[in-house]
Amino acid sequence: MKDQEIRLGALQLSAQLLGANPKIKDILETSDTLLSYINGASVSDIVKENYKITETDLIELKKCIADPIYFIENYVKIQHPTKGDIPFNLHIYQKYMIGTIHTHNDVIINASRQIGKSATIGAYLLWNAIFNTDQTILVISSRFASALEIADRIRFMFDNLPHFLKPGIKAYNKGCLEFANGSRILFRGASGDAGRGLAVSLIYLDEFAYISNKIAYEVWTALQPALSTGGKCIIASSPSIDSGPFYEIFTGQNRFIKMTFPYNVIPDRDDAWEANQRAGLGDDIFEREYNCIFKKS
Repeated sequence: MKDQEIRLGALQLSAQLLGANPKIKDILETSDTLLSYINGASVSDIVKENYKITETDLIELKKCIADPIYFIENYVKIQHPTKGDIPFNLHIYQKYMIGTIHTHNDVIINASRQIGKSATIGAYLLWNAIFNTDQTILVISSRFASALEIADRIRFMFDNLPHFLKPGIKAYNKGCLEFANGSRILFRGASGDAGRGLAVSLIYLDEFAYISNKIAYEVWTALQPALSTGGKCIIASSPSIDSGPFYEIFTGQNRFIKMTFPYNVIPDRDDAWEANQRAGLGDDIFEREYNCIFKKS
C-alpha cells in the first residue's frame, strides 16, 4: 500500500473512532509505522466493540513500536512458577540480549539453564509480529512439545496485552499465531522439512544443541535459502557436546554475533547457590548446564 493510502486509512480510522481531534492527527502523522499498524488492525472488531482509542493510547503505541524493551517492560506479563502472573521486568542481561538481536541479523546465544532466555526471545518475537507487517516468524525447537511451550508463553503474553496493542487475529491454534497485519508466528519441532519452502523473515532455533546432529544438519541446510535472502536468525541453547552445528557456529568464524550468559547473570545466584547446585549435579554437569562449557565428545 502506498504511503498516502496508509495515511488516509489511518486518519479515517481516527476520525471514525475519535472524531476530528487535531492532536490525534498530529500523533498519527509523525510515524508511518504507526499508521501502517493501525491500518492493518482489525478495524471492524474494534468498532464493533465500541472501543475508544485515546490520545494516551496512541502515544504509548508509538513508544512500543519504536522500542521492544519499552513494550516488554511496560506491557508484557509472564507466568512465574511461584509468583503467578507478573510484569516482565527485564534483567540487564535480558536488555542486552534484546538489544543485540534487534540490531543484528544473526545472533547465537550460549546460555545457562533457567535464566529466561526463551521467554525473553519469545517476547521479542511477539513485538516483531505485532508491530511489523507481513512477517513470517518460524520457531523450531528440539521437540514439538517444546515448541508448543514457547507458543503457550507467547499466547499468554498476547492475551494479557491491553486492547489498543492487539491487532486482529486470523489464526490462533497450536502451530500458528497469525495477525490481521499479515504477520504470523509458526511453531515446529525439529525435522529436515520444518522450514522448507517457507519465505521466512525471522527464524528462532531453540535448544539447537539438543537436536541430534543428523537432524540439526538437515534443519540448518533446509533453512539456508531463507537466510540467504536476508532473514534474521536467532539461535539459542545451553551447550551440549563439542560437535554439531550449534558448537560449530558458536565457535567458528562466521557472520554470527556470539553471546554467552552463564548462571550468575541472575543477581541472586551467589556462591552459596553455586555450591548447592554443584553438590547436587556434580561438577561436569554443572559446568555444562550452568557455566556454558561444552562437554568433550
